Amino acid sequence: MTANGVTSDAIVVFNDLMKPISLKKKLAEEIAKREAAEKALSEMKIKNVDLEALVKKFKEDIESKKVSLEEADMKSREDQEHIEELQGNIKRGKEDLSKLTTEYN
Repeated sequence: MTANGVTSDAIVVFNDLMKPISLKKKLAEEIAKREAAEKALSEMKIKNVDLEALVKKFKEDIESKKVSLEEADMKSREDQEHIEELQGNIKRGKEDLSKLTTEYN
């Protein structure tokens, strides 16, 4: 008998009876942990799919902008060539005007 009046045999029996309850509790805890982990993994997969779609969209946007930039660059070069042509025309026009003014005077 122990100090509180309970025999050691009673403690052993009590502990033996509590083992299944303890195992059930541990099993329930492990199941809950597993379910939480599976849910987290599922959410990560969903987020990963969302991220993959977002990356794909960004790549498409970048390609689209590259094409637009190349088109704008070509237009800019064409405009620059046209400006240079007009500047040449203006210069020749001024030279012609200067000749006419000199000849007229």
